[in-house]
Amino acid sequence: MKTFIILQNIVNFRADWNKLIDRDQFSVCLLTGHQGWGNLPEDQKVCFDDIKICDPFTVDNLEQACRDLFAERHISDMSEVSIITNDEYFLGHAARLREILGIKGATFAQIEPFINKLRMKAVMEAGNIAIPRVLPFSPAEYQREPEKYCLQIEKAVGYPVFAKQIDSAGSELIAKIEDPAALRRWCSDNRDVANYELDEFIEGRLYHIDSLIFNGKIEEIYICQYSYPNAEFIEGKPIGSLPLEKNDPLYQQFYEYNQSVFDALGYVPDGATHLEAFLTQDNRIVFLEIAARAPGGWIPQMHALCSGSNIEEQHFRSQMGQWQKPVPQTETYAAWVWYPHREGEYADLTKDINIANEYKTVWEVKQGSLLVRPQSVRDRIGGILLWGSSYSSLKEDYQWLVEQYIPYQRMQQVGNEVTE
Repeated sequence: MKTFIILQNIVNFRADWNKLIDRDQFSVCLLTGHQGWGNLPEDQKVCFDDIKICDPFTVDNLEQACRDLFAERHISDMSEVSIITNDEYFLGHAARLREILGIKGATFAQIEPFINKLRMKAVMEAGNIAIPRVLPFSPAEYQREPEKYCLQIEKAVGYPVFAKQIDSAGSELIAKIEDPAALRRWCSDNRDVANYELDEFIEGRLYHIDSLIFNGKIEEIYICQYSYPNAEFIEGKPIGSLPLEKNDPLYQQFYEYNQSVFDALGYVPDGATHLEAFLTQDNRIVFLEIAARAPGGWIPQMHALCSGSNIEEQHFRSQMGQWQKPVPQTETYAAWVWYPHREGEYADLTKDINIANEYKTVWEVKQGSLLVRPQSVRDRIGGILLWGSSYSSLKEDYQWLVEQYIPYQRMQQVGNEVTE
């Protein structure tokens, strides 16, 4: 019987494993840490045939957990084992384990262009895909000749400089560097940090293209425009996205662009991909990044409302050889918005939501909570998922939620509650 080993720890599942398991056909075992275990709902825990807690969540500990599973479950044929993840932080771990244990699937060399942003951009550039100007940050060069190195950055990248880690997700530890004084402060503060890249800051609208690949073929594709680039969430702007209509000329443009990116990569594993790219004011498409996993945010929920297909569940099904063609739905349009923490302000969750479409709210802080500066897109006060049968009506409501709905107050008294 086939055994699927799932790696997941930092990123929460947006898939319902009750819909994915089939104990008559295969076994599903989960490797997670205490963080992942704590975030796993009880109705999901019972779906797995075995669960092993690995802390720290390292390749060595995961290898031992796999070997323990093999011994306990009497597994000796590695052709009957697959290692799968949708957790971006552990795509590399999964690839290393496959190589160590002799399990079929993407190797580290094949997956690296999806997890190392410098390698990713080098592959794109070689495939004639436009990328921002980029320079790896070198602590050694900075420490050797600080002023000379700062001048080198200015010449290579220009202002603003956008600093981000080459192996992070969710806009963690990013910085927009506006001028020479800020650059010198940033370099000094990060003089010992070796995993940053320094990019040209791109002005434009940000889009995401989500694909589902099965047996090497794109079976599903969703093309959407973000409300704002993810990095602006840190500055207090709401992030969300709205699908493009298929008759929108940009839909076909990004459809073809997605294939060009795949061609540049050469190898794309079965499962979901999440591609982000800017459309500049002069109508150039500039690559931002691509991941070999399902999209985050409430994008899977949005796609599920539009198509009847949860792309994260389809990601797992594809890698398990169980992909199912989505069942056509009645025409439904959907969008989503997340609201960030805003430093020094208070959450005001009592404000009326004046929209015509159906919606669902999920608030993750209490009414009147004092808010702090967000560190990544995970630092939200909550969000709104909306859907309906009219695209124009949905777009109007979505724009209102992005531009006019403000679930915050600067005053200390909020609604009927007074903060400390």
